[in-house]
Amino acid sequence: MINPVEKVLRYIRPKDLGCKFDPPISSVAIGKWKKTGLVPAGRVLIVEAAVDCKVTRYEIRPDIYGKEPVDNNKYAA
Repeated sequence: MINPVEKVLRYIRPKDLGCKFDPPISSVAIGKWKKTGLVPAGRVLIVEAAVDCKVTRYEIRPDIYGKEPVDNNKYAA
């Protein structure tokens, strides 16, 4: 099973992800996230936006955001 950071990195390269932050963060720092499987709490929303919500905050840090809410209107006609 892949960790959430590995899933994020399927959609964006570490260098490109690092550039989304101000100031930019290094690929080495992102490599540490990958190794631990944890994105620092203050970085989660930027990571989520960087991959256009293909990996959600709920997947990235369920310990903070909990389970993803159910959208009952998602399948409405």
